[in-house]
Amino acid sequence: ILDSGGLGDVKFIIIKRGALVNQDSYIFNPDFNAGIITELSSHALDLLRWWGFKVVKQVYAEGTNVFQNHPKPDSVCLNLKFNNGASAVVINSYAMPSVSTEVTIMGSSKMLCLKYGKVIVQNLPSKWSIPSMLWITFKQAVVFPYRILYNPLAGACNHFVECLYENKPPLIDEKEGRENIRLASLLNESYIKGKAVEIV
Repeated sequence: ILDSGGLGDVKFIIIKRGALVNQDSYIFNPDFNAGIITELSSHALDLLRWWGFKVVKQVYAEGTNVFQNHPKPDSVCLNLKFNNGASAVVINSYAMPSVSTEVTIMGSSKMLCLKYGKVIVQNLPSKWSIPSMLWITFKQAVVFPYRILYNPLAGACNHFVECLYENKPPLIDEKEGRENIRLASLLNESYIKGKAVEIV
């Protein structure tokens, strides 16, 4: 959908993912875990890069603890500004139950939503009204969940095994992995400093 250009000029993306983790879990021990930005948010950063949003100009991270007495945040809001003028917001929490990653991609002519395993593309209405909102809600309700037919994790695992058997490089290589971790480290830096970090 993104490659087709049908959404128009993409300028705003929201990615939200939660995971309900026991507050006494080892995951909050800094000796065993690099923190939510590196461990969980890196998946959203990888998605943004996969979709072509690779040149980041500025990052800003804020976080808090829903669960008390942990040295690192369990819930974060990350803001990324890209060189092309687009912005992305990534929301992650270890205290928020979530069925699957939710995504909204706003284009100049259409909007793409991934929610509850559904893939929904809709035109932006010329004006908002209660009837238009009801119609959008109805249309979203009748969309069949794509995730029932296709498991993205299984697809990723199958691709990895195929690369091993056929001795070919994966679609996401070590350079992409390095850039992803570099971006996560810059967001961690922003969180620690409490201010935006410019990327040169």
